Amino acid sequence: MEKSSTLIDAYDKYDRISIIKINSNNKVLHGSEYKIETFDGKEVPGKAIVNEAGTVTYFLDSNFFASYENTISLLPNILKDEINSYQNQQDFFNSWVYDEFVYSVGNFNQNNYIIAIPIKIIETKSPVGYKARNMTSFLRYNFLLYTQNEEKLKIEVSHHKEIPVLYDIIDIDTTDYNYYKYQFLTSYKHSSLLLNRKCGEQIVAGPSTFNEDYCTDYAYFFENEEGTIKLEISNTVNNLTKYNASKNKNLEYKIRVRNSGDAPSGNNVITTNVPKKITVDETSISLGGSYNKEENTIVWTIDRIENEKEVMVSYKAVAMDNANGDELIGNSMVTSDQQTATVYSNNTIVTLDRIVEIIHNPNTGKSMIYIPNTNIGMPLSVLFIMIIVICITSLLIILRKNKTQSY
Repeated sequence: MEKSSTLIDAYDKYDRISIIKINSNNKVLHGSEYKIETFDGKEVPGKAIVNEAGTVTYFLDSNFFASYENTISLLPNILKDEINSYQNQQDFFNSWVYDEFVYSVGNFNQNNYIIAIPIKIIETKSPVGYKARNMTSFLRYNFLLYTQNEEKLKIEVSHHKEIPVLYDIIDIDTTDYNYYKYQFLTSYKHSSLLLNRKCGEQIVAGPSTFNEDYCTDYAYFFENEEGTIKLEISNTVNNLTKYNASKNKNLEYKIRVRNSGDAPSGNNVITTNVPKKITVDETSISLGGSYNKEENTIVWTIDRIENEKEVMVSYKAVAMDNANGDELIGNSMVTSDQQTATVYSNNTIVTLDRIVEIIHNPNTGKSMIYIPNTNIGMPLSVLFIMIIVICITSLLIILRKNKTQSY
């Protein structure tokens, strides 16, 4: 049997997958990026293009779908193995695929059977401050059987305008052929999960315009949900919060900022207060940080921090020789367009020429004693108790020894 495939002729003009995200004021949100894959994790080749109006349009790769082997490879195994087994049209007519799937159109020359393949539209990058949202859609596989030539089967693939795009990922059992029936889609015709789809309407405030290309895209659009930004910041010096520089005065400061929210954070400004009596190596400042000698600060601007991701900035410095006995204290802070309240880090403390370090915490009113260059410490009160216990124990041992010798 001769087998071939293609995208339908009208795909590039009418059947592209186009998405617009808007805010509550009907203004388009820019910055989304998408990829498409099947429900069993196979990538659907194509590319996404953003026009001047902010519409993200995903074009299927026509070269990929010109290959029958490529096209058939995207089908679930339950269908791929069955269709690959056909040697002639009679095999098709005798199969369960022929019995179960929809006969669409036909004439004296051909019959057309439709299989709807669910796909995931995965938002790999969302607008700053807004949650990413994955969606479900479908590819339409038309199986054309040419009755005048029983050795010819052609697959035409499209994303037809009647096939819905849904807000959420729906529950698909990839081993159940019933989920690939075209009738299955009718249950979503009036679903609240269905995206709106309009043509020729201006839904954006601002300079963007919608032209004929937008109209023929029949773009889906929906109001995007704002997310929560939660920035956290921490400081270390030589990978510690407290460091004794009596032997090695070379210092490396690292500032880590994590966004533990559910949306990306934009225009993040990280400021670190450089401790006095250290000399900054300006060539070591990472990610284009700007050093202000007069204010003893370094400032970084990070365009975007993804949710559940971390960025790290750093610089190197040297402690001055005349800093003996001093505590060189540094800290950092961060703000963003979404989180305007300043978030502060812990302090870093560098000391010199100390066998042990005693650090007072003004928040708790307690003092701690630490082994240099470690985070191992104990409250001073515990140390005093241990000293008293050791003294008493030693005294008792001496008294007992003297008493033994007297006999």
